[in-house]
Amino acid sequence: MAAASKSGEPANGSAGRVVFAIGTAQGERAASLSNQFANEGALMLKESNLNGRRRLPPIEKRWQNGVSGNPRGRPRKQECLTSLLKEEIAKICPADREKQTWKELIVRATLQLAMKGNATALK
Repeated sequence: MAAASKSGEPANGSAGRVVFAIGTAQGERAASLSNQFANEGALMLKESNLNGRRRLPPIEKRWQNGVSGNPRGRPRKQECLTSLLKEEIAKICPADREKQTWKELIVRATLQLAMKGNATALK
């Protein structure tokens, strides 16, 4: 056990763990605790085999073969303004005699404006 003076400098020049000489029982307990934590840390490094990566979870917690990582699947797409407009544009216009869809009527009206010289319709 490396003891230290009251100034905090190691008594025998060791650069390792420093135990202050408060009392022999307390100093020995501090030394045993630091050894215990050092041994546990070394054990964890041996078991994990890190190689610069995260530790792997325990075997019983890992993904099972053939089981999806997302069992409920992707959530359904929410209704949005764009999807509602696409549905309405695909419907047939009730006022049109030729039974054209709204999309066809919009394209025809835009082309007529472009032919008249409307610069915005050309874009």
